Amino acid sequence: MDKNFHIGWQTGITYESTEKKGVSMSKMLMLLDEMAEHDMNMLSLMMVSYSYFDPMHDGLCWPVRDTRLKHLWDKTCTNANMETEFVSKIIEEAEKRGIDIQLFTNLGIYNLKKIINSYPKANEQINKDGDIYK
Repeated sequence: MDKNFHIGWQTGITYESTEKKGVSMSKMLMLLDEMAEHDMNMLSLMMVSYSYFDPMHDGLCWPVRDTRLKHLWDKTCTNANMETEFVSKIIEEAEKRGIDIQLFTNLGIYNLKKIINSYPKANEQINKDGDIYK
């Protein structure tokens, strides 16, 4: 397949995961195997969830080191804890299969109550009409 053309999946580590602690490493490896079998070459991983859209998960799902981000950290996520973090291994496994990895967050959504703990001047998000974003 042309390396300039990406085809694959976009999924979240916790976002809309049916698993309480987020997607497991074994499920991610299974996904990589299926992708490789079907000549896919891109896996895009959402690294944050917001409880408004996903009540079971809220926060950043990687081991947070910056103290200003600790309030936004989803401590319940398996990947969010240093001892059980696995996305770095998934990246290595993806490379073996010829699959590129994209990690992303959505800075357009956040839990204001949590972010104010680190950034007291943070405001509610508003849309172009001045309405509060929910």
